[in-house]
Amino acid sequence: MAENQEFKISTTEKERSYEVKETEKSGELDPEARAAAMRERAEYLVKEVQTGTKQMQSILIHIAQVRQVIRKIRQQLQLVDGDDDTASVQDQARADALKKQIATHKKELILMRGELVAAHAQELAKMHGGVMTKEIQAEAEKKVEALLESI
Repeated sequence: MAENQEFKISTTEKERSYEVKETEKSGELDPEARAAAMRERAEYLVKEVQTGTKQMQSILIHIAQVRQVIRKIRQQLQLVDGDDDTASVQDQARADALKKQIATHKKELILMRGELVAAHAQELAKMHGGVMTKEIQAEAEKKVEALLESI
């Protein structure tokens, strides 16, 4: 049930992200809206990485539990130990897919780093009278680094 809700939320966020990308491609966004869309995309990717990591951890815990139960049952039935349990294999495949997805999102965030710094710096400059200073640039870089380190 919770996985269905997560899937629906994730799908909705993906659709929204796709719409933002399509609008951005058509050139309809002004720089402010483009920066907001980029920040939203970064937040979405961070959430995806965190959610994917949690799902992967749950799957790996489940794999260990299933394997332990299978070993106990085989011992009780006096069967030879083997590693042919299909549920475990499917869970491992899902965990591998999540690892790849997380890696892709992390790469995208890293590639967006410069744009995110520029967007944050622009926003901070606007809040401080519209003048870009080294301090504002440094603060924007710190915020982006903190975001990237949180994943």
